[in-house]
Amino acid sequence: MNMGTAHFPAAPKRQENVCLDREKKEDIPIIIALVAAMAPHLPDLPLWITLWCITFWGYMLARVKTGWPLPSLSMRYFFTFIGLAGLLATFRQGIGADAFVGLMALMAAIKPFEMPDHRHRMITLLLTYLMIITSLLRSDALAIMIYMIFSVFVTTTALIRINAPESNMKQRSRLAGTI
Repeated sequence: MNMGTAHFPAAPKRQENVCLDREKKEDIPIIIALVAAMAPHLPDLPLWITLWCITFWGYMLARVKTGWPLPSLSMRYFFTFIGLAGLLATFRQGIGADAFVGLMALMAAIKPFEMPDHRHRMITLLLTYLMIITSLLRSDALAIMIYMIFSVFVTTTALIRINAPESNMKQRSRLAGTI
């Protein structure tokens, strides 16, 4: 044994880095579920709300790859204020179903920035289910009903993903289809 060189075992990965990576990866299925739930509403929403959602969701997806930081609390308040001001300016004639769906879209775009733990991810998915149900405010066509089933499937798959991260996609899809 050579006494001149010391052999140090590799330092174990820090638990918080592993946890952060897992949390960022859990954001992807949630964003996909939000997009699926919001898709039927997009043609009827003002263009700026659609761009708002695409921008914030795109940032969250890019964050998974790049490690960009989340906006600060003051920036999230600023975004919320700007979104509400824009919503009130857009729907100044009255607050009806269109304004409600617009508000849901604004909340759904900002909510992924506020998912620090499991509880907030669950709240975001419950918001997603509510957005799916609001599709009935717009239309009662058979095509929307079929799409709602697809959207519920996608959201349920995301729900299973964040509650059973060790399961594979085939298992999650089978369970979501059963549920």
